[in-house]
Amino acid sequence: MIFAQCEEHINIRKGPGTDSEVIGKIYDDCMATVLSQDGEWLEIQSGNAVGFVKNEFFVSGEEAQAVAEEVGYHVATIYAEELNIRATPDDEAEVIGVAYKGEELEALKYENDWIEVYLGDDVCGYVNAYYAGYDTYYPEAETLEEEQARIEAENAETEYVEEVPEETAAYTSNANSGSQSTWTQPQTEAQTQAQTQPQTQAQTQAQTQAQTQVQTEADDDLDDIEAELDAAAAGVTGNTESSGETIVPENGDTYYDATTGQMVSF
Repeated sequence: MIFAQCEEHINIRKGPGTDSEVIGKIYDDCMATVLSQDGEWLEIQSGNAVGFVKNEFFVSGEEAQAVAEEVGYHVATIYAEELNIRATPDDEAEVIGVAYKGEELEALKYENDWIEVYLGDDVCGYVNAYYAGYDTYYPEAETLEEEQARIEAENAETEYVEEVPEETAAYTSNANSGSQSTWTQPQTEAQTQAQTQPQTQAQTQAQTQAQTQVQTEADDDLDDIEAELDAAAAGVTGNTESSGETIVPENGDTYYDATTGQMVSF
């Protein structure tokens, strides 16, 4: 196991020579496996890239081990159907989570048959190593085809972020006329339905009851007025029910003539 040490990247060539075709790139701190050596050239495999590089840009032995410890990424793969994640490396410790078969967790270290895993939000736990695998991954080289695909994906993501949102597209301005830019919030579906939906039966009944009550009160008022007029007319003409007295109009009195419906001066 060797690691690249360079400013940016090292070309991986099809053959052992600077005039050979470039088929991939390996970047700083990326790991490679040596397949063979031809003088100052090493045949390596890193990821899907297989080719030749100059050995002067790589470290091995203790130097490589130091780089490995710095850049390695550890993963715990769960073998059991369900595996408790405990607060401390002890079978009797509090269970703070559960991992399921095939799940991969970021592993921090392997110690005394326990794997410390990172759960997020600064929370760590422990799983029994008997029920999980422990693997270390290192950054690797990429072929020119993989590089091109990565660049296209990054560009597509950048273009997506730079696209104008739909809400912004609805924002209109008239810079030439100097008018203030305005944006009208489109109605929601619920608002549209509320405007166009016919009245419910309960709403219709409520309106009808209110109208009927108003009409009844008006009729009662009219009946009261007519009753007062009739009483007044009966009193002037001498038809009082309370005393049976006959009131004879005197000269100059004014009374209501029920026959003609007019006020008459005597």
